[in-house]
Amino acid sequence: MKQRFEDLAEEQGLAKSTLFDEAISDVVRKFEHPEANAVTPARIAALEAEVHKLQQRLNIEERFHTDTEVRHFKSWLRQHPQPQDSDFAHRFIADTRLPQHASRAMYEAKLRTYNYSTEDIHLFEEMWKNMLFSQAQ
Repeated sequence: MKQRFEDLAEEQGLAKSTLFDEAISDVVRKFEHPEANAVTPARIAALEAEVHKLQQRLNIEERFHTDTEVRHFKSWLRQHPQPQDSDFAHRFIADTRLPQHASRAMYEAKLRTYNYSTEDIHLFEEMWKNMLFSQAQ
């Protein structure tokens, strides 16, 4: 199974991310347990669901890296609840220097120009991926 994802990542020209390595390793560990070796229809269905979930995440990673479309990110942030452990989303929405809609690259350039922290930029990237994921469903 791990080889299948490595081949898929290579086929799509993507570097394997730590997230996928961990997720794939977790699936492999689960499969290697003796109780998991019994091939049952339920077990097959569970593994197929996990494969589907990982393929969707891989597709989101690819879309994230190739996305140049102008999107209404501030509007999306307002409409979707964000983690409460950071005030980044509130600061992003409130920052009038940031446009209401722009491409991911434009937003990232603006965040760097306005001296947002590396952590803030990382949070922005994760929120952008969440937006892409929610729009893909």
